[in-house]
Parts: sequence; C-alpha cells; structure tokens
Amino acid sequence: FRFASKGDIAAYAVACVMCLINGLLTPIYIYVISRVTKIYVEEKSPTGNDDFLWSVWKLASLYCIFFCICLFLEYAQQYLLTRTSERVAQRCRSAFVNAILSRDTPEFSASTGELSSQLSNHIDRMKEGMGDRIGLCVKVFAAYVSCCAVSFILDWRTTLFMVWSGPISVLSSSLIPMLSKTATKETLNISEQANGIAEECILNVKTVASCNGQKQMIERYATTLRSGVGSAVRVAISSGLLDASAEMFYYLFNGLGLWYATISYHEGRVASVGDVLAVVYLAITGSSYFSLFGPNIIALMKARMAAAKIYETIDSANTVSEDEIVHHLDPSATDLHAEFRNVSFSYPSRCQPVLESLSFNLEPGMSIGLVGKSGCGKSTTIKLLTRVLDTDCGLILLDGVALEKYDKKKWRQMIGVVSQEPCLFSGSIRENICLGRPFADEEVEEACKTAYAHDFIKALDKGYDTMIGPFGVSLSGGQKQRIGIARAIVSNPRLLLLDEATSALDTKSERIVQEALDNASQGRSTIVIAHRLSTIKNVDQVIVMESGKVVERGGYNELRTKPDGIFARMVTEQAMERRKSRDVIHSEDSDESLDVMKVDDPEVELVSTQILEQIFPSITGGLIAILSRNKGKTFLILLVGILRGIATPVLQLRYLLVFGSLEDDDYQTLLFWMLTGTMAFGLYNFICQAIS
Repeated sequence: FRFASKGDIAAYAVACVMCLINGLLTPIYIYVISRVTKIYVEEKSPTGNDDFLWSVWKLASLYCIFFCICLFLEYAQQYLLTRTSERVAQRCRSAFVNAILSRDTPEFSASTGELSSQLSNHIDRMKEGMGDRIGLCVKVFAAYVSCCAVSFILDWRTTLFMVWSGPISVLSSSLIPMLSKTATKETLNISEQANGIAEECILNVKTVASCNGQKQMIERYATTLRSGVGSAVRVAISSGLLDASAEMFYYLFNGLGLWYATISYHEGRVASVGDVLAVVYLAITGSSYFSLFGPNIIALMKARMAAAKIYETIDSANTVSEDEIVHHLDPSATDLHAEFRNVSFSYPSRCQPVLESLSFNLEPGMSIGLVGKSGCGKSTTIKLLTRVLDTDCGLILLDGVALEKYDKKKWRQMIGVVSQEPCLFSGSIRENICLGRPFADEEVEEACKTAYAHDFIKALDKGYDTMIGPFGVSLSGGQKQRIGIARAIVSNPRLLLLDEATSALDTKSERIVQEALDNASQGRSTIVIAHRLSTIKNVDQVIVMESGKVVERGGYNELRTKPDGIFARMVTEQAMERRKSRDVIHSEDSDESLDVMKVDDPEVELVSTQILEQIFPSITGGLIAILSRNKGKTFLILLVGILRGIATPVLQLRYLLVFGSLEDDDYQTLLFWMLTGTMAFGLYNFICQAIS
C-alpha cells in the first residue's frame, strides 16, 4: 500500500467493513433456508394449506430482503476495491517505469524480458492482492466465524464433527507453496528466461527474417520452455494430491456430521428437525467459506512477494542528494570546455580496464574524432560523458568543475547524442523529435532543416504529423538517422556526441547524413566516433585509441601522412577494403543488386506480424486449434472434468436419505447408505482430482 493515498486507504477501510457485514449476514439467510427446508420436511399435506404457504412466503420474503442487502454490499465492495487497486497499480507502474529509466546501465542485471515480466505479471499479481482478494479474506473469515458460532450454539457436538474440513483445506493450501517452493521458483525463472527470448525475437524480427533464423529461435524458445516441464509437473503433483486430500476430508467430515446430527435428533439431544438442518447447513457453509480462505491468503502472500520485488527495483533507482550538487549549469551558455584527466574505467565483467589514464582536452567549438579498433574504449568515453557510466578514477571536468558535481538530468539536457542505430518510437515524426519536450514548431522545423530532413518530411502526405510505425519501419535508414540528428540538435546542445552515426548506412545515405552532421556540428563542441575514417576529415583533432589509451593525436592530414603511423595504416587498410568491395559489386549484375537492396515499405510494415506468426504458430488458430493439435490430452482433460462434475449432483442425493431418516424409524439403514455413499464419492473425487 506504499502508493495508496489517504483516500485509497479510506476506500479500502469502507470496503472491508462492507465485506465484514456481508460475511456476518451469511448465517441469517442460511438459517432461513434451513427453516424453509424444515417446513417442507415436517408438512405432510402442503396442498391447499394456507398456513404452509404463508410460512413459506414470510421466509421467502425475508430471504429476498437479505439477498438484496448482500447484493448491494457485494457490488459496492467490488467497485471500491477494484477501482482503488487499479489506481494504486497505475501509480506503481509509473514509479516502476520511472525507476527503470533512472537507473544506470551497469545496474541492469535483469534482462528486458524479466523487467517486462515484473511490469506486467508482478504488478498484476500485486493489484489482484490489493483488490478483491482482501475483501474475500475478510468476508470468508467473518462468514466462517459467524456460521460456526451459531452452529455451536444450536448443537456444539455436531459442529465439532463438521467444522474441521475448512481448516484442513487451508492447511493443505498452505503446504502447497512450502512443498513446491523450489520447483515454483525454477518454473518462474524459466518462464522469465523464455519471456526474454520471445522479446528478443520480437524486437529483432528483421534480423531473424534476414538470417532465416525462425526455426532456430523457435527451437531455442521451445527448449527453454521444455526445461521447465519437470518442475511444473512437480508443482502440479503436489498441489493435486493436497487439494484432493482436502476435498476428501471435506466429504468425510460432512458425512460424519450428517450421521451424528440425525442420531442426536432421534436420541433427543437436538430439539427439532429445523435445528438439525440449521446446524448441518451452517457447518457445511462455514467450512466451504473457510476453504476459500487458504487460496486467498496465498494470493495475498504472492502479491506481497511481487510487491517486494517491484519495490526493490523502484528503491534501487539512482538518487542524487541535493547536497552533492554544488554547481548548476547555465542553460544560456554556448561555449563548453571539457577535459579528460587520467580517466580509468573497467566493467565488472572484464578483468582488463577499458580505459587507462585517458587524457584529452575539448576546447569550446572544437571537434574531436575518436578512432581505433573495436573494444578500445571509444563508446565507453561517450557513456562516461553522458554519465551513463561513472569513472573508476580520474576526473572529467566541465569548465574546470568535476562532472559529478553537476545535476545529471540538467547536464543531459545540454547534450545531443546521435548513435549508430537511432531509436524511434511508434508515433508521429514531430513526437519523435520532441520526445515529450516542449519545443515550438519553428524550433522543430529549424532543427530538421539543419539535419537535411525538412524536405523529405514535407514531401510526406501529413508532413510532421506522419505516423512512422514501430521503430520507424516506414522510413529508410538515412531518413531515420536524419530524424535522430534533428532530435539531438533541437534543444541546441552545448555538446554534440556522434557515435558511428553513418556506419550502418549505404554510400548515398552516408553522404547526405554526413553533410547533415557537418552542418549540425558547426560552431558546437563535438566528439565524433568514426568507423569510416573518411567521415572525420573536417574535425579539428583526431585521437587514436588503443587498449584504452591515446596512442596518437593530431590533425587528419597530419596523421594520414605520418610515416609508420597507426592512423595512416588504418586509412590505407580501409582504402584497400573499399577498393575490393567495389570490384565485387561491379562483377555482379547491377540490376539484381539493386533488387536485393530495395525494400518495399508495405512489406516492411508486415514483417513483425509475419515473424510473430512463425515464432508462435500455436496461438494463430485460437483455443480450438490448440486443443485440436492435442487431441489425446484434450480428451483426457474433458473426461476427468466430466467425471468430477458428475460427482457433485449425485452426491447431493445424500440429503434425500438424511431427510428420510429424520422421519423414518429405520433411520440406521438410511444413515448407513448415506455415509457409505459419501465416503465412496469422496474417494472417487480424490482420484479424479489427483489425476486432473
């Protein structure tokens, strides 16, 4: 209830009071039913008997009154609990998402599938516990106590026979999670792993399709699920046996109670037939209600466990004390001086440091190009500047002040980042550029003009309001990258960070995007990470990194012409690779190559749906298709269900024997058959439920 307001707590209190009243009214209408049954049992000639009709009419009217009261209470409590739990769950979801977005990258020990499972399954489980489960616990407990109290007053001996089935049911329900704790944990872990695999497939459907990896991904997903079958079966066996045992004891104690109540009536320990029926009905109803107490308590315990995991994630969000922030950035300033001074950093999963005593200066308006082999620490440098990561030792200074002394969120507002793969969201082009920030239309258009995106956007039917679909599937790679550039510069950042922004583009798109990047970086401090070295010809300084250290620095032409220089060797190698690539391309049929490279937009939009249907074929035909593919198991499930269902109406015939034994001198024989039949059907139901 951490996210419940005072009004929510008051609503919970009112709903619980209603549940309490609803439960306490249970013995009254049960007692009314027993009185009606008594009249029918004792009346020998009801036809044309006005007294009989009047007695039944009064009791029926009283029953209707209590029914209406209970109906109103049930509706009101369900409304209050459902509405309040939904509000609290929404606040919890918002806090969870905010915590996830506030965390640093190294803290993500969970996969996206696990986080999605927490956001959906755990919060839904928590909402269920905060909703009607609380009301049911209060109601069933009040009903059990009140029914047993009235039943004890009428005949405490008979009640002692029948009152134990409820507690035994609760005990069996409580033992299930204890006995299957390990297996349940294994099942949940495997389920989260499978969710992670499924989410990876969904997020990378194009890659799966292009690599023809549908079969491998399906097999990987199925193998993960199959690994959890053993633990799931162990949980099912333990829960089935315990539930079946509890139900068998329910029939046993009810049969003994009916037998003893009838004996007590004939021996004079119970005054009337009405008292016998009232005791039996009250004890059975109370036990039935109490048997619901266990599952609801378990649901509350699961909700509490889910809440603990959710709150652990929320509480782990990074918080910065105001005392730690001693310098505030001036949003109107345009110049920026940044300095890396002996910065070292290493990831916990790696033995070797990624950066080791890295030092360089970025003067106001200066552009620096970082180059080097993969793994040399270029992207880590960008992450340190954006404070996605924090240094192990050394200092990053902004205008002479340590980066840690600035407010992280405000600093990030003054940075523009363009990555290799721009992350676009489902929505309009304008929404993707603004990303929730309040920019005027003129500012958005100016940023798009700088990024060379304005012309192609205006050529679209709806212009800036064009919906681009999930991940921007309706746009080409170059168009997406230019929108990413516009998003990075719309806030007029003091520092522009370009992380291999053109490496994933074809030659034509690269040329357009590179012109946009050069235009965007004019007069602005810029750091460029480049894989294609030709894209950093215009930077003021090139820094060559190797094993986290600076091994060369200087101007582009200076380093390119340096004898035996590392950068010169890299330029030569790339030139040879481009020459080989051109030879291969020209040796193939150009028209065929163009057909391969061309992507039809409508097909792209359908890729997700097609891959999902291939990865999850079992869900495309609906429930009937799933059942038809498992005919043997479906038939067995239906058969066991029908056999279990038959037992309930047949078992109610025992009341005919009880009613007859109350007025028959040979009641011992009728009671014998009643008790024998009850025991037989109890055993029969035990077998059916254990199998199911």
